[in-house]
Amino acid sequence: MNKTTINQKAQPFYALFQKIPIAMRITLLLLFVLTFQLQAEQIYSQDTKISLDMKNATIEKVLQTIEEKSDYYFLYNNKLIDVDRKVSVRVKNAAISAVLEKLFKSENVEFEVKGSQIILSPKEMYSQITAVAEAAQQQKKTITGTITDATGEPIIGANIIEVGTTNGTVTDVDGKFSLSVEPDATIRISYIGYLEQNINTAGRTNFNITLLEDTKALEEVVVVGYGTQRKVNMTGAVSNVDFENESISSRPLTNVSSALAGLSPGMVVTQGDGTPSSDGAT
Repeated sequence: MNKTTINQKAQPFYALFQKIPIAMRITLLLLFVLTFQLQAEQIYSQDTKISLDMKNATIEKVLQTIEEKSDYYFLYNNKLIDVDRKVSVRVKNAAISAVLEKLFKSENVEFEVKGSQIILSPKEMYSQITAVAEAAQQQKKTITGTITDATGEPIIGANIIEVGTTNGTVTDVDGKFSLSVEPDATIRISYIGYLEQNINTAGRTNFNITLLEDTKALEEVVVVGYGTQRKVNMTGAVSNVDFENESISSRPLTNVSSALAGLSPGMVVTQGDGTPSSDGAT
């Protein structure tokens, strides 16, 4: 009678389980197994017990024995950790952490468990590294700001670089930026078509910066095959040749087209006519 009662109570749950698609049932089963395994591993890592009975053995030998009797392995620098020191240890079903505390009780050594790794390091070195890292972080400051044009419109994608470093960022869709820099850092703000600005950040953390248009660059006129265009309106790649700075006058040539060879990236000059003094270059 009890059996019938149990079956009747379980029947609604069984019917509900039957309605679940087979793929979902498999997924639930895998999740259950994975969760159980993770919990088992966590319990193992926290409560791993070990028994040792070693006399006049080196620290290195003790660590090797712990590795053999567990899934842990040790990471250390034998120039910083004295693993040749001899000890006697006798424990039964003791946690590995308790064994290590006993081994290094009188030593300037600390340990850190990361998964199956146990890292040994000198306390002083760990403290010094932590102190240096914290000091370096404290010395830095975070600056924020907004970059706009002369009309007050935010400039999207403007570059902000800490001068003398590769540390930098760009403005977001609202023209805003945030950057961690040295206390007395100088930042350089730049954007295509605008004049660069260098700003010293000493004593300040917030900036509202207005970039001015580089009118000289925007008003440049480029001669093309079908007339002239303002450089700012062109969509194709443009290359300039500065005749004043280039050593064209020193070239033993009698025409301009031949003189342009090698002065502009992507330009190919072909001499089609070999007649002396003729300008057959294209």
